[in-house]
Amino acid sequence: VDNSKLEKMLLEVVSEKTGYPSEMLELSMDMEADLGIDSIKRVEIFGALTQQYPDMADINPTELTELRTLGEIVNYVAAKGNPTVTSQSVPTPTPVVEKVLSVPEQTLEATVNIDNSQLEKMLLEVVSEKTGYPSEMLELGMDMEADLGIDSIKRVEIFGALTQQYPEMSDINPSELTELRTLGEIVSYVSEASKKKVLA
Repeated sequence: VDNSKLEKMLLEVVSEKTGYPSEMLELSMDMEADLGIDSIKRVEIFGALTQQYPDMADINPTELTELRTLGEIVNYVAAKGNPTVTSQSVPTPTPVVEKVLSVPEQTLEATVNIDNSQLEKMLLEVVSEKTGYPSEMLELGMDMEADLGIDSIKRVEIFGALTQQYPEMSDINPSELTELRTLGEIVSYVSEASKKKVLA
């Protein structure tokens, strides 16, 4: 993870979400005290950064809530990103990686096909947690807004929680998800998106 690029990206995202011009922002600023960034805005900022840095999808958002300043986020993400970089630069494991890479096509196809029921279960659990409705009461045909009162902010939170379980979802543009109305449509969309990724 390139620190200066990450800093620039973070400041741009924070500027967009808070309305403060990015040149006014400093890495030492306290997100809550100085910028009024609440937990929902943090999730949105984290979601936007994950789009640019898919390896961030493995980071637990609850750990981010403990960070107070913008600089702490940069350091935290950089520290998380670096281990992968260093392990790649060590030449010895390369042949092992190649052997592993020659297998996965079938395994990936298989997991994508199996995943639908698991994905449905995961989605219902996340929606239940975010809305307070018991998961056994939820159905895939329900309209998120009309039946469950899920607004755009809740969608971002649900999407963020799913991305934790399915890192390949970090490539999906959240704005496309806003066009999906039912829970079933989200399952189909995510499943299709991960299939495309496998084929690609």
